[in-house]
Amino acid sequence: MRKAIGSEYAQALYELTSSLDELYEFIELLEIFQQSMRENTDFYAFLKHPKISSEEKKEVIADVLPKIPERLLHFLFVLVDNGRILELFDVIHQLKTSYYKSKNMKHFDVYSIEELSQGEKNKIEETLEKQYGVKAHLSFYLDKTLLGGLKIIFNGSVLEYSVLENLKNIKEILKNKKLR
Repeated sequence: MRKAIGSEYAQALYELTSSLDELYEFIELLEIFQQSMRENTDFYAFLKHPKISSEEKKEVIADVLPKIPERLLHFLFVLVDNGRILELFDVIHQLKTSYYKSKNMKHFDVYSIEELSQGEKNKIEETLEKQYGVKAHLSFYLDKTLLGGLKIIFNGSVLEYSVLENLKNIKEILKNKKLR
């Protein structure tokens, strides 16, 4: 149900934009807002609190985002008025999916244990573009739980090129050999 709601709002915003460039700008601004929601737990709690009025929430959002385009600000106000501001995470995901599809691109989230060099990032991008036959858009994240290597997520699929995943595979092979 949540995804359907996020899709509907994403579709509405997609139709409000006048170009793919504007859509991309909106996505970037929404991601900044989303990041502030993630990093500031008090702000997140404020936005989801049922006893705080929509008017108060909209006032704070307008103060936090003074230079945001008016259409995007009003879109956020609609989410607040409809009690759907927490759906923003799904809305952004759906918007990005629509954007990448219209640009014949795929988005990949790449996780590594340490910061990758620009050369390494370029090599990953080149490899993924060659493997999937589309332009790759990459987001890089640090994940200290990896023992080494990479974890790449796209379209709900996980590609693991990590030491931990290799160890799990070896363990499974050894288990299967013991069963014989």
